[in-house]
Amino acid sequence: MKIKYPEFAGSILLITGLVAVLFGVQQNNFSGLFTSISIAFIGYFILTAYSFKKYSIQYMILLGILIRILALFELPSLTDDFYRFFWDGWLNASNISPYIFTPREVMQNINPPPGLFDKLNSPDYYSIYPPLTQKFFHMAYLLSKGNIETFVFWAKLPIWLGEGITLVLIPKILKALGKNEKLAKWYFFNPLIIVELIGNLHYEGLAIAGLCLGLYGVLYHRYLVSVLGVSFAIGVKLVPLITLPFFMFIWDWKNRGALVLLLLVFFKDLFYWEELNHFLISFNLYFQKFEFNGGLYFFAREVITLILGYNPIAFLGPSLQILGMVLMGFWFFKWLKTKRDFKFGLEMIFYWILIYFFFSTTVHPWYLGIPILLGVFLPARFVFYWSWLIFLSYFHYNVEGYKEAFWVPMLEYGGVWIMMWYEIKKRWDLES
Repeated sequence: MKIKYPEFAGSILLITGLVAVLFGVQQNNFSGLFTSISIAFIGYFILTAYSFKKYSIQYMILLGILIRILALFELPSLTDDFYRFFWDGWLNASNISPYIFTPREVMQNINPPPGLFDKLNSPDYYSIYPPLTQKFFHMAYLLSKGNIETFVFWAKLPIWLGEGITLVLIPKILKALGKNEKLAKWYFFNPLIIVELIGNLHYEGLAIAGLCLGLYGVLYHRYLVSVLGVSFAIGVKLVPLITLPFFMFIWDWKNRGALVLLLLVFFKDLFYWEELNHFLISFNLYFQKFEFNGGLYFFAREVITLILGYNPIAFLGPSLQILGMVLMGFWFFKWLKTKRDFKFGLEMIFYWILIYFFFSTTVHPWYLGIPILLGVFLPARFVFYWSWLIFLSYFHYNVEGYKEAFWVPMLEYGGVWIMMWYEIKKRWDLES
């Protein structure tokens, strides 16, 4: 059946699903959540199936910005991480480093805002959020005057503004790559981006804006813009470090030096041994203790646990990351042989990040923000279907707390890997 007004129908379904997720569904209501987000994705896939021939790219940008306003004015419903953001903001405002004490240790010496400690999901861990992100927490806390609802708004606002920069730059990057600007629709209307980055307050949104500036600066020969963007992306989230070899081998030595200086400024709060040591302890726990929705790790863990009789995360997590780095290294040397071709390098960092996630012990839905961005510039549509399937991971949450379900990663990653293999094989067949 032909839809007479596909953009209108898609927009209605997208907005209906988003409103249900952002304003009505809680984390432990999987049936309601997955139904609502699936409605949003049906609308999304309708929108992306059409080229917006009657509409300008400026109209699409405006629509993307307006849809994102929906996510600005409500407390996150699918995560409680924002309480830790508020806690770190309060510590910064109290001139206490969030890297010195765990929340439980703070409680022994000072009284926090009433009821806040009990809402933290990691009271025994030092903060893992980089110093630049801490500045946003600090600013939001000061502007909110200690009110949690107001804090969430001020903490979300920079992400919304960063998304505005991203929406403007993606079409320019596509144009420089010789692609249709309206392919930006794959990012503009992606429900995961709207729900997880702005709605659930995750600073991957700012890292994405920084990476867009990095790519834009290289393509348009504005290298200072590129350096500022990439250093900012790394400053708010560590994952963009994966892209650094790509940019470092494109920039000249002056730009590399500028990046080092900017990173020193952004990370100066970790120059003290105690702060750095505690930050690295929390970072190490990510690989050796935390596990959620892992892909290859999950399947390897199940096999090794059957053989050894205990959870092998302590050595399996780091081992898989080392293996992933080896694979990245082979790809890197292959890229160098192409004389640092930009398009090949773009595909390289896209798959580098996917390798990192496939081998990780923990993959939350909002982690897919950067792959979704890079997928816009590549023939890699499977990542957009993954952005829907990854919401299956919320099945692990229920009224009794977190509990793993074996079928979830089987369906999620099985579907993703089949689609990825199909797309790669299709390209090989065309090139042969």
